[in-house]
Amino acid sequence: MSMHKFKRSSLTLALVAAIGSVGIAGTTSAAVHLSDNGQGQVLIYPYYTTRAGNDTYLSVLNSTALSKALKIRFSEGKNGRDVLNFNVYLAPYDIWTAAVVNTTDGAKLVTADKSCTAPAIPAGGKDFVNFAYSGAALEGINQSGGDGATTSLDRTREGYFEIIEMGTITNTAINAAITHASGVPANCAVVQAATMDMGPASALVVGGQSARAFKATGGLSGTASLINVAGGTDFGYAPVVLEGFSPPAVENIWNPPGSIFPDLSSADLTSLVTTMEVSFPAHGTQG
Repeated sequence: MSMHKFKRSSLTLALVAAIGSVGIAGTTSAAVHLSDNGQGQVLIYPYYTTRAGNDTYLSVLNSTALSKALKIRFSEGKNGRDVLNFNVYLAPYDIWTAAVVNTTDGAKLVTADKSCTAPAIPAGGKDFVNFAYSGAALEGINQSGGDGATTSLDRTREGYFEIIEMGTITNTAINAAITHASGVPANCAVVQAATMDMGPASALVVGGQSARAFKATGGLSGTASLINVAGGTDFGYAPVVLEGFSPPAVENIWNPPGSIFPDLSSADLTSLVTTMEVSFPAHGTQG
């Protein structure tokens, strides 16, 4: 299988540095660290591609008894610009699966999974877009604006993606809406509504209870496979998993579909750094 190397952007380098500096088996709960059991609050999938006849298949599993609100973001590989992001709502022990496949001019996401997404993924799939790198130049790789490189949708054909737990859902009515009955959630329209707000400042009431989500608790795991049917190849991998990501001072990090947040900069600024002999908390600053 032919693999194309994509440009190491500032985000990619920062991500590598951050992952390389955190502990693998830390015990400080309020510190970002690599999971030692393949489960956590953030899943980072370092590569997807639709080039050379490949499709990328992916899954995320909620292995807990709590419902989860997740942000899924796909970034193209040339400069890490956002090409698709949306929210997924997983009931307890629920799994969501999808694939990134080729189109005539770029790539798109397809899924036959019935778990709730906001917005809903059309039956024919959701095309990746180039608005984040085709407009006027602006600072920041996740913002709308040109970056001096091609604006072609071809850039969407390879990159990476991340899944971030925004919070747990305890509202009884929302839980009932996203819970499966005979393989189908009861009412995805509840979480797809434009008025839905699970953020920490939300005043929305659903079924007589606050719609606010509560703190992320982890328990997410996932897989990805680069499959080439014509070539008869299947390269599977597990994502990088971070635990202790959600800042302890906030109730949740929920944001609506289409928002660029949360992203990897939303993490707790304390990381667990492992030396040759000891692990200790290290505090960082955003900037």
